[in-house]
Amino acid sequence: LDLSYIVPITCRRIFRNHPEVVFKPGPFYMPGLLGWVVNINCIAWTLFISVILAFPTTLPTTKETMNYSSVIFAGVLTLALTWYYFSAHRHYHGPQSNLGRSTIESRDSSTDKSQDSDGDAVKVQRA
Repeated sequence: LDLSYIVPITCRRIFRNHPEVVFKPGPFYMPGLLGWVVNINCIAWTLFISVILAFPTTLPTTKETMNYSSVIFAGVLTLALTWYYFSAHRHYHGPQSNLGRSTIESRDSSTDKSQDSDGDAVKVQRA
C-alpha cells in the first residue's frame, strides 16, 4: 500500500517537463526546492521502509516466524503484471483527463494522431 502512494509523486518528478503532461497544482502545493526535497525524501523513505518491514522479526527465521509480506507482494505483482501483459493492455487506455474540453482541443490542434505497430494511438507533432 505504501508503494502506491509514491507512484504519483515519482511520476510528477519524472514527467515534469513532458509535453503531453499538464500539471495543475492543487490547494496544497510546495513549489521550488522545498517541494523537490520533500518529494525525494518521501520516495526514499517509502522505499526504505518497504524493504525494512519485509524483514523477519526474529532470528533464526523459521516458517512460523517468517515475514511473508515480501512473498505476498511478489505474488500479487506477478499476477497483476501477467494479467496486464496478456489481456488488460488491449483494453486499458490510462486515466481520462479532467481538463476542460477547450483546453484539450487547443492542445490537440497542434498534433496529428496516428497508430504505432501495436495499433495504439500515438500523437505526432506537426512540423
